[in-house]
Amino acid sequence: MRKGTTALQNIQFLRWAAEIGVTATYNILAGFPGEKEEWYYEMADLIKKIVHLSPPKYNIHFIEMHRFSPFFNRREQYGVDECSLRADYQMTFPDGLLDPMKIGYFFQTQYKNKDQDSPHIKRVREEIDRWLDYKKSPQGLPLYNYSIGPGFLKIFDNRYGDGRFIFLADLHHDVALLCDEIQSRQSLKNYLAEKWPVETKNGTLDQVIDELVQRDILLEENKQLLLLPVGVKYRDSTELKNYVLS
Repeated sequence: MRKGTTALQNIQFLRWAAEIGVTATYNILAGFPGEKEEWYYEMADLIKKIVHLSPPKYNIHFIEMHRFSPFFNRREQYGVDECSLRADYQMTFPDGLLDPMKIGYFFQTQYKNKDQDSPHIKRVREEIDRWLDYKKSPQGLPLYNYSIGPGFLKIFDNRYGDGRFIFLADLHHDVALLCDEIQSRQSLKNYLAEKWPVETKNGTLDQVIDELVQRDILLEENKQLLLLPVGVKYRDSTELKNYVLS
């Protein structure tokens, strides 16, 4: 969409909203020109990991073409095969009164990625349906949260059924809490170099990060890292950072 945000930033927002008790209302849009099928399969896998956060209000919406948008102004560049006024305009103005193409704002389109029955679209729809079903169920959304103990984190996770408890201490504990806000590996090294001088130089920090990603505690996208569970008690990122580094 070229809005300057990333998937991790959106998930970070949903995490923080959940921690302070705010329900986010949003939609997931699909059908952008130039999309790749594998992105949808990646999205389906990602949704499984974030079902403890607020789901979209509805299932996938395909984008519309609006006048003055880049999609409209550069429609040939984006491979739009067909562009016509939305059908309801035909019932709005009497024939011969004006040229609807000059005043219309909403358009119907046909292009390569606009196939709502494609397997990759269906896969994402199935995951979103499951997510929405969790929200509507008596039990509500699955839990994936953490609480802070004296020198450790206790994580509870029942996104996949029976549930699991995980306890993190030492460097694992510090990395997880610092990733309440999106971090890079380098920023983590910078923060932790004084407290963990050996571990940040000998590769231990990278091993810890890899382990937390593999255990589905951290989410990694384009070398950026974010904690997945939400805090049972809300603490902002600055408070958590001071707690870790003090």
